[in-house]
Amino acid sequence: MFRHYLLSYAPPVALQRRSEAYLEVSLPHYTSTKFLSDAVKRYIQFLLLKQTYSDQFLTPCYDFDIVWHTHQVHPHSYLRDCTAIFGSLLKHDDTVNDRTKGSKLLKGEALTKKLWATHFEEPFWRRGCMFRGHNAPAFLGFENQDLSNIAYGDVHVPSIALKDIPVQREQLRLKLSYGNKKVTTFNADLSQKQVTKSGFSLVWQPTDASTSASIVKFPFERRASKDLLVELEVFDKMFLQRKDVIRLVGKVSLDQLLPPTNSKSAHNVAEVCLRSKDTDSDMTARVNVTISVTLSRELQLIAGEFMEHQVQSDSHLSYLCQCAALNRGGLTPTTTVHIATHSVIDTRDGAKYTVQVVHSAALLLSMILVYDREQRLLAMAHLIGADSLPSRDQLDNNLQFLPHLSNADERAFVIVNKDGDYAIVKGRWTGFSRKQPAAKGQKAKPGSAGRLLVDAFNLLKNTVQKIEVPTPEGSTLFVIGDAQARLPGKRIECRSTNTAEQIASVFCVSTLFVLCNPDKVRSRNDSTSVGHQAHKWPLTLACGYGRQLPSNRVLQSHDADGKSDMLKTSPVHTSATRATRATGATGATDVVWCT
Repeated sequence: MFRHYLLSYAPPVALQRRSEAYLEVSLPHYTSTKFLSDAVKRYIQFLLLKQTYSDQFLTPCYDFDIVWHTHQVHPHSYLRDCTAIFGSLLKHDDTVNDRTKGSKLLKGEALTKKLWATHFEEPFWRRGCMFRGHNAPAFLGFENQDLSNIAYGDVHVPSIALKDIPVQREQLRLKLSYGNKKVTTFNADLSQKQVTKSGFSLVWQPTDASTSASIVKFPFERRASKDLLVELEVFDKMFLQRKDVIRLVGKVSLDQLLPPTNSKSAHNVAEVCLRSKDTDSDMTARVNVTISVTLSRELQLIAGEFMEHQVQSDSHLSYLCQCAALNRGGLTPTTTVHIATHSVIDTRDGAKYTVQVVHSAALLLSMILVYDREQRLLAMAHLIGADSLPSRDQLDNNLQFLPHLSNADERAFVIVNKDGDYAIVKGRWTGFSRKQPAAKGQKAKPGSAGRLLVDAFNLLKNTVQKIEVPTPEGSTLFVIGDAQARLPGKRIECRSTNTAEQIASVFCVSTLFVLCNPDKVRSRNDSTSVGHQAHKWPLTLACGYGRQLPSNRVLQSHDADGKSDMLKTSPVHTSATRATRATGATGATDVVWCT
């Protein structure tokens, strides 16, 4: 006999809550055994608090919240353990998400912090475990880039499958041509194979030792589109002569190869039917060509000017600033930010992207927004701090390459799109020294402008790319992911369908060059040739050089002078605390942000 039960919650709403929670624990340090082992210990401490203060609403950190959820997916063990500790089932209420002042969540968090410090003599706050500041990207208003109007690029073929070979022969040759130009030829020995057997197919794909993800690559231009011609020959071989040759041919247009109209994916599978040139023959075969497309963008920067802008309450800008600012408590009805709106255009086909760069020293905010021609938000990058990233000593020895903030002068951006976190770009300045005045009878010791060291962690591919700007040879050209740019230039080249994310990556590197540079800020009229000319370079100017932004220089100067007014929003939030939260500074602090 079956009983019908009414669910006490709406599954779509519950799914959204879980999506929000997943964002908080989705960064790669949550795969570290050492990090999670410490989280298990903290979960046990949390249970002890719940046992002692059973009538109080206590809140978990995200590191042991995921342990709590893991415990619950083993319901028999969870019920047994809860009964042993509490005498009944401990319920997990994840519907309490209001973070406004005086809310149940913030009151519970304040109480938990107080009790935690009292009982365990350690801070409740932990690096890499706190609220990241915004909803999951799917709920921030992002859109996917429309790939239906690709004008230039490269076709990559990761695999080709030949099916329904009509006759048995010893040898096979498959030739691919794009237009009149040969692309490649594949050969196969069929002497030991039953090719006419039902379900038989031949598949060509990269070997395990291959460094490329594709077996074929060729460029295309839509206004001069051509057909992909596929020619199949099967034959026997006697000595050096071919005999009993069967030839089948087929073709597919460029439009059939490329992703279909309104597609959000850069992948497609095109089926090519091969037929005999002999009109008396009805032999056929099929070839499935799996393709992926990369764009070939040559973008020009048309820079706008920075303007001071008051953040209106309930505006979309206010919402994004609330999401991206490290000092969210500093956002008030009178808050102002500096915004520049730039255009990035491919003059060959008119493709246009709009890039907004937003800075506020008071909010500890640096944000990059990338829109398409229709002003749909495609990607966002913003500063990420110690609330969201761990330090090196929290990670296993074999996972030290994962994104972390461990030094006081490190800054990091996270790039997000509709699908979630795309990349983390971390920067640190090295090699800077000031000119030393000459001692009596000696020459002055020249200073060094230093350079920016960048770690770009691709969260989709789980790879790390290391960049130096400028290079030891002095070049200001840098390559990040599938994009490249030069700080003194206005040109951005991109070889990816993730154009918006690649543009954001370039702006992240350029902004880190500004944020991390310890040298004094120079005016545009400064003609001194010593040091980096960031006060004249288009990309660094477009990213806010010389503006009120939360640079290391600003944070350190206010900390050293004991001036917290510029960054203060309440008596307990000092500039030193904010600098710790914004950078990778380590060491104990009296006040840290958990919200």
